[in-house]
Amino acid sequence: MPVMEFPVELKRISKILVVGPAWIGDMMMAQSFFKLLKIRNPHVQIDVLASGWTRLLLAHMPEVNSVIDMPIGHGVLALKERYRLGKSLADKGYEQAILLPNSLKSAFIPFFANIPLRTGWRGEMRYGFLNDVRKLDKQHYPLMVQRYMALAFPRNAILPEQFPYPELVVEKENRAALLEKFSL
Repeated sequence: MPVMEFPVELKRISKILVVGPAWIGDMMMAQSFFKLLKIRNPHVQIDVLASGWTRLLLAHMPEVNSVIDMPIGHGVLALKERYRLGKSLADKGYEQAILLPNSLKSAFIPFFANIPLRTGWRGEMRYGFLNDVRKLDKQHYPLMVQRYMALAFPRNAILPEQFPYPELVVEKENRAALLEKFSL
């Protein structure tokens, strides 16, 4: 893959919490977003708050530093649990949270964690919970991957026409075992 250059420099944020999407396919698309963050700032630490079924996928994305298990099921409010989880993250040093889901519920944990910069699409009326609220123009960003990538840039930035494709890293031991197991 050719080296990509982007005209807009990422502010030197050192630690980002990403609230990841709940679905495996969406999380796979999110890797393009993670790669963009790393291309723009190679030293940024990216931690992802994610559902348990996406943990193994994230383990094969070298851009992700760590995965924080989301113990609350999809669609469940569980405000007390979200408050406790947010407070447990408050002292982790996150400078920015980027929310890939558009739900109001996804905005609670970064808010409760008191993360200073909370970026995401307006979604379900998340005013007050996000302080870098973006208005989504679906005509301008018709693809979900574009919507994720746009959050890696400042508001109104022009997205690159080409973007990094997902590319999972597989350990050599696992690769050899799977090739043998399935006679490939």
